Amino acid sequence: MKVLPIALTPKRVLLIGAGKAAAHKARGLLQSDCVLDIVAREIRSDFFLGCPLRLSAFSFDWLEAQQGGDRAYDMVVNATGDAVLSQRLWENRRRLRYWLNAADRPDYCDFYFGAMLRDQELCVLVSTGGASPTYAQAVRDLIAAALPRRDAAFYEELRRRRFRLEEGRAGAHLRERKHSAGAPCPAGRILWAQWASAFRKHFSASRAAQGGEAFVQDADVVDDARGRAEEHGGWDDEDVFLASCAGFQDH
Repeated sequence: MKVLPIALTPKRVLLIGAGKAAAHKARGLLQSDCVLDIVAREIRSDFFLGCPLRLSAFSFDWLEAQQGGDRAYDMVVNATGDAVLSQRLWENRRRLRYWLNAADRPDYCDFYFGAMLRDQELCVLVSTGGASPTYAQAVRDLIAAALPRRDAAFYEELRRRRFRLEEGRAGAHLRERKHSAGAPCPAGRILWAQWASAFRKHFSASRAAQGGEAFVQDADVVDDARGRAEEHGGWDDEDVFLASCAGFQDH
């Protein structure tokens, strides 16, 4: 089964069940800052001791009332292992407007959790589409062993560099708009794409593995190239652009 790997902002989630499977899913949801409500007949995992939850049987009438109010859920997670309940939740998901995840029933899932690796701002998700969570976890652990740990300052530096590059691209776009509609389109946008491609090719995984210092060295060369190009009219001059990249590509 093919899946679309996307990163979601925190959602409002209903978790049905309070056992071992539910605890595993709750940890991932809470780490993602989701708003989590729990309903269960009984607590079967110490993880939920002291947690606010609704100790009662799940009711579709109750869920329908929730979905019609201002506390509607974006997602429902059934961690009870009840196949009949999973089927009914699946059949009603479009009418009640939620995405469904059913433990051990990939055929009743709109999304999968996968094995997640978090390191500050970095988030890596490994999924087999529900085929084998154990294999996904093994691959996740291999990635974790290969990746060096970074502190928050490293990701802040990446963010700062990216914004500087975005500002340069916005400047090139504004220069293009100055030309009349009937005039030939300058090469600024194309050259920016060439520059970005060269940067990605140069900044390989091996350079990334060397850490923040190696990245900053690369980014300094990039900034130099961009500065030299802009001094000569920006990215619209192909000869200046390519010349400015020569030092970067040989670095």
